[in-house]
Amino acid sequence: MNSPKLTSSKTGSSRVFLADPVCVLPFGHNATGINTFTHHLKKNFEEVIPLVCKELPREIPMPPKTEYLFSYFYEDVMKIPQWKNHSATRIWLRETRKRYSNLYRKRFDKKTGIRLVTDTYKSLAAKEWCAIFKKYGVTKEDTIYFAGGDYYGIRGLLLALRKTNPVDWPKIHIYLINVMENACLNKGYSSHEIFSDLLGAGTLGRRIFISAEVECYATYLSNILQCEVATMSFPSVEQRMPLPIEKPFVVGVAGAGRPDKGYFRLLDIIKAYNKNYDASNIKFQIQAMNPIDGSYDKAYEKKLSKIANVELLKHRLTDEEILDQYRRAHILLLPYDPDIYAMRGSAIQSEAIAFGRHMIATKNTGFESTIKMLDNGITCETDDEFARAINAYTKQSVEELTQSGIKAQEKHGRVFESTLNTICKELTQS
Repeated sequence: MNSPKLTSSKTGSSRVFLADPVCVLPFGHNATGINTFTHHLKKNFEEVIPLVCKELPREIPMPPKTEYLFSYFYEDVMKIPQWKNHSATRIWLRETRKRYSNLYRKRFDKKTGIRLVTDTYKSLAAKEWCAIFKKYGVTKEDTIYFAGGDYYGIRGLLLALRKTNPVDWPKIHIYLINVMENACLNKGYSSHEIFSDLLGAGTLGRRIFISAEVECYATYLSNILQCEVATMSFPSVEQRMPLPIEKPFVVGVAGAGRPDKGYFRLLDIIKAYNKNYDASNIKFQIQAMNPIDGSYDKAYEKKLSKIANVELLKHRLTDEEILDQYRRAHILLLPYDPDIYAMRGSAIQSEAIAFGRHMIATKNTGFESTIKMLDNGITCETDDEFARAINAYTKQSVEELTQSGIKAQEKHGRVFESTLNTICKELTQS
């Protein structure tokens, strides 16, 4: 693979390539992230060019100039539910060929102790970056901004730049949320190769800049990478929704039911509330678990659905149904697993802030510090603590919840804008 020859532009450039190779699903938060970052980056760059996965359905609303360029390398980690853009047979053959190539390398390494030259996916990702450099004539005056860093996207980019003098690299900003940077076929889940690549590049703080979604992860990365890592909560452009005035008081559990999001804690939390407080004044509105999920428990779902003050929604909702769920909720419940989310944020939290909703979440999660900073929630450990916190919110008036929600939203906006402006200043200065 020939590395691209990058040179200075005579006229200078204020282009930013907003990259998310894992922007592929017709639901979830990746497409929202591209739209949101595009909105904010336009304030600092003359031209924003979003780069997303080839397999993202074209009917998903995306910003102007969006390019569908990246291959999808994570079928073993996160399956794509549909193949609408290309021949399903051709995609199956292509993905199977790549997967078996990588599995052969992995087994060869395990059996012989000899590591083959490189990860096939990493090489393919690097070739795609080289094609991008050639297509757009990328120069050192340009910027590549990862809306969410992923394992092959980052490693492929650094491999593509390997033989180019770092002084001629475009500026690179990588936003890490401790999710897809850990996903790869050959190593299971490991971001350490990325850290080694970044340290080996020798340009951290000069050509490469890092930010993280939550404070504790930023501190962790800063210690490993020995550079400054900005903390920047996920941005949002959604508008605040008025809180419902009518009764009952609605506790929303947004996002499809998953074990890591505390789905299997809900029954005990609701039972604790109904046992100790007035169950007639409250409704729990819960998005169900996908039946094809390996953890799906039909008996548990039946128990949940039989509780009088529980409304169990479908496991997959349309955009309008998701908005309606937020619209009907007074507060949100996030009993996330504190081990899995120890250094992770939550897209649900970001939406809660944007829509002006308070939240009750698990202690010792990565996003606990954001809740404390914005004073827009309560963190708990035990089921009884969750029940007590829910009851405390039922005592607050709609006006009280509205005003504190507005304050949290405004403060979050100020902090985000300030952090992004600082990041963009680093990226645009010569």
